[in-house]
Amino acid sequence: MLFCHRRVPLSQAPPGPLPRDRASEARDLMELVDWCRYVAGAEPTSVVAVRHAEIPGGDVDDYQMMSLDFSQTGRPGDGALAQVSCGYYMPRQWEEAVGFRPPPALQVVCEQGIAFIDMPANLVWFDTVGRHQESLDSERPVGEHMLVHFHRKVTSLVRAVSGLDDALRAMQIVQAAATSQAEGRRVGV
Repeated sequence: MLFCHRRVPLSQAPPGPLPRDRASEARDLMELVDWCRYVAGAEPTSVVAVRHAEIPGGDVDDYQMMSLDFSQTGRPGDGALAQVSCGYYMPRQWEEAVGFRPPPALQVVCEQGIAFIDMPANLVWFDTVGRHQESLDSERPVGEHMLVHFHRKVTSLVRAVSGLDDALRAMQIVQAAATSQAEGRRVGV
């Protein structure tokens, strides 16, 4: 099971709040969906989603949640399951509340243990032996990583990296979640 949560503090700094609309909320969800697809190593087969409107009848939400079912058997619940949520309910001026017990960016529950990932730097997991912690800090600067990727691309040394296909697939899943929200049913993806 995967639990992927994001709490986005609302900006109240000048020149005013950042504009938020369905498109910006969809972009936030697409990133989380893409992350879950990568970790699961599979494509979801269905999605069930709910939303809470910031203002009744309004075009923006203060919370969205979806469950992605990765079951390949045709029976929902037989495979990996990802719960993805994004909340916009915390005003930035509530600094203490914003930082209080933030949920881990990704929680992965497996047969042999559980892992908590806080991007970009921390991975903590627990198993029968106990607690393990690892830093995800890279020893190379971002520019150097970009040059390595470029070199591999032009010399045909294939390396799996996210691309336009991944973004398109994540967008299709988020659109299916919007259908699920509107119709109140599980939607195949």
